[in-house]
Amino acid sequence: SNQAGQTGWEFGALCTNYTGGPSSFPSASLGFGTNLCGTYDAGSDNSLISPNYYVPLGASARFVWKHWMCSEDTWDGGALYTSVNGGAWNQAYVNYANGSTWYDGQITNSVFAGTDVWDGSPYVNAGGGWSCSGVVIPWVNMAYDVSNLSGNNVSFKFRQMADTAVQEPGWYVDDIG
Repeated sequence: SNQAGQTGWEFGALCTNYTGGPSSFPSASLGFGTNLCGTYDAGSDNSLISPNYYVPLGASARFVWKHWMCSEDTWDGGALYTSVNGGAWNQAYVNYANGSTWYDGQITNSVFAGTDVWDGSPYVNAGGGWSCSGVVIPWVNMAYDVSNLSGNNVSFKFRQMADTAVQEPGWYVDDIG
């Protein structure tokens, strides 16, 4: 679900002439990215939406994927949303015992202010930089427990949001299932 006039989410191979993002997808030569050949779009609010998955009643189930993310800290980022039986989209959270969540931080400086997001900042900050250039960013294994949604159809939305100033390599997703 991409905004008109934007590249947005794409499926395919990484472009060999673009070196800003990951060097390869972890499972195969194909995957999803917010732009497989460059940085994400300025002013974007684009979504990658899964089909409906039926979670059998009483089942123990997880939605798993791998992602690589680098965007402008506090201005841009991405988040996971769920929809149950075609209802409203709600942001998905995993809360940790120390009071933090699975997101890297929060957008504080744009129209998306207050949204918790992955933005890659733990890797950029650890590398002493302010951008994704020259920083080693790993593919991260992710899992979201949907056992509490058993007996329902569930779909997932990877939503990438950005202001209009600085664009970075973006969000890449693989091994969805």
